[in-house]
Amino acid sequence: MNSGQILIAAPYEELLASSPEFQDRINVHDDTARFETQVEVEQASTGKHKLATEEIEKVNTKLPLKESSGDQLIKQEERETGDTGFKPYIQYLKPSKGFLYFSVCILLYSMFIVGQLIQYYWLASNLQDSSMSTSAFAITLIRFKASSSGFIGMILSYGLSLNVFVVIAVQYQCILANAIISVERVEQYMHIPSEAPEVIEDNRPAHEWATIGKVEILDLKVRYRPNAPLVLHGINCTIEGGDKIGIVGRTGSGKTTLISVMFHLVEPTERKVIVDDYDICTIGLHDLRSRFGIIPLDPTLFSGSVRFNLDPLSRHTDNQIWAVLDKCWLREAIQEKEDGLDSLATASMDNTTDSILQKTIRTEFEDCTVITVAHKIPTVMDCTKVLAISDGRLVEYDEPTTLMKNEGLLFGQLVKEYWSRVANADIHSEDRIN
Repeated sequence: MNSGQILIAAPYEELLASSPEFQDRINVHDDTARFETQVEVEQASTGKHKLATEEIEKVNTKLPLKESSGDQLIKQEERETGDTGFKPYIQYLKPSKGFLYFSVCILLYSMFIVGQLIQYYWLASNLQDSSMSTSAFAITLIRFKASSSGFIGMILSYGLSLNVFVVIAVQYQCILANAIISVERVEQYMHIPSEAPEVIEDNRPAHEWATIGKVEILDLKVRYRPNAPLVLHGINCTIEGGDKIGIVGRTGSGKTTLISVMFHLVEPTERKVIVDDYDICTIGLHDLRSRFGIIPLDPTLFSGSVRFNLDPLSRHTDNQIWAVLDKCWLREAIQEKEDGLDSLATASMDNTTDSILQKTIRTEFEDCTVITVAHKIPTVMDCTKVLAISDGRLVEYDEPTTLMKNEGLLFGQLVKEYWSRVANADIHSEDRIN
């Protein structure tokens, strides 16, 4: 090629025979080789011996020889690879007094580290003794002039006692802060909203109140604190007397809050709950809670006997108590105890007890309005209607069979998730058995 153009293209042997420029480019870097080539060419022209032609061919083909020397050089370089140890560093330190400078640097760095450790040790030990720090600070404030030993001693004495006054000042500051906080707490307790009175004489319901059991929830809104967000957002529904209602929803949807409003444990923010034509927020707590009954999720018993837990106000006879225990299938369990109704009460709730409880509620409270906060889907399958709550809002209120037909509804999703968990639990149990 010349000036970016291809002059000739041919095999290597033809180029050597037909192109003198190619031969010159091959041999231009080696003057000695070129000189030997010229001598051997002259010998070939005189025809003195046949070896001249072979020498010319060797000169013309000396490029492969250079490749061979290049391969040998690469092999020599490869032998130098690997861990060289400290040899390169020693070679750098030998000239210009490198060992001396290196030793001096190591010595100075070691002295710096030791001095730093001593400084940290002194600081850590003397910070515990505040008098030392106070004295050192006081000495820096003394004017540099001749002073009597008595004056210097007085300064040191007052300086050493300064830490005592600082400790006393901090103690009084803490006492003052606690006293101020106590006043603040008392002020908060003075403004805590109190519960409704036990009995409101001007608005007492009749003795037969709440026998029908009709519940009307009108645009119910609830928040736990004045500035807190709403927990229930305008729930509207009507529960007819004798209906069995199951309340379902995910955790934190507001199911327990709705039951708390029924027992006036939480004050509604807006609107009201009407039970048999009476607003439950306008009657006394005793009149309200004495007409309702509640079975909590976790059984809780008072310290005392079985009799006290069943009849804490002593309003019923033993025959009535035994009749109730018989209906709950607990008569034999209580009779087996040595003291009977006076034996110590213990709380336990397993799956068998829960099934007995559900059966008793269905049979003995057939004519009563029952509102159940369900944590298991089978609990609400025999209810009259299901009330589904999501994020404090009423989203579904219909018969369970109707809601189950549509898997897009909340109740349908809960049923599907429940049976999926049951199926997975059965599979895991079978795997453990196998």
